Amino acid sequence: RYVYPRRKIVTTGIHHVWEADLCVLPRYAAANNQAKYILFVIDSFSKKAAATPLLSKRPPDVVQGFKRIMDKDKQSILYGLQ
Repeated sequence: RYVYPRRKIVTTGIHHVWEADLCVLPRYAAANNQAKYILFVIDSFSKKAAATPLLSKRPPDVVQGFKRIMDKDKQSILYGLQ
């Protein structure tokens, strides 16, 4: 079995590098209050993940999703910045 080389992620601490992805789930929108998208955010250092539903992938909606994630995790973000 061949093991592919992985890229290293260089980060100096918590909340320094985040990874984000948008998951498209139109098939399950009826069961999720018409939310067709899920925004996933992962902190590369602590591997802590957060997710929030989005109704569309327009930039204002994605920004609102990031704000919801930041507001929900405000204490640990402020701790990481100190």
